[in-house]
Amino acid sequence: MRNLMLLLSVVSLMPTGSRGAFDLCREDPTSSPTPSYANETMQNCGCDPVCYRKCCKPGYYLGRQRTCHRLDSNQSFFVPLYDGRIFVKTTSDVNQFIVGVLECRYYLLNVLLEKDSFYLQTNGKLLMPAAKGKTVLNNNEYCVDELNGLSTFVCFEDENLDKDINAVGMSYLFYEHHRI
Repeated sequence: MRNLMLLLSVVSLMPTGSRGAFDLCREDPTSSPTPSYANETMQNCGCDPVCYRKCCKPGYYLGRQRTCHRLDSNQSFFVPLYDGRIFVKTTSDVNQFIVGVLECRYYLLNVLLEKDSFYLQTNGKLLMPAAKGKTVLNNNEYCVDELNGLSTFVCFEDENLDKDINAVGMSYLFYEHHRI
């Protein structure tokens, strides 16, 4: 019962509509160091100012409907880090990762496409040199995970999605019309 009461008091400390990570290293006595228990739970990556974002906690991967699923294998999770396009090292240190599903609409990058090529930078940002528009993303705009090796999800702008859906939808309708 004591644990239940503690949990209730923790939840009551959360501001309404609050989501995201709390900085446990900040010396601000007015801020609450309590993580959110919503679906987008995030964990602080220690006092290191560089944080990479993993979609789900170690041993899990991001599946459909923003759900984390347990991996079948016990493989370690290694992430290559770059300075620009130059490989620097790999990391698997969970203390360097913020864990949490993206709050934006996102898609999975296709590693076989040049336009989806990416390089996770040593400063915590994601470089996408062939992308149209924004080519450097902050850790609230991408997350990496361990589905079939390294998978990367990135946020997208709604206006680009609308154009793509419209073009695909028109192609599909055209195809259906001529098939009959």
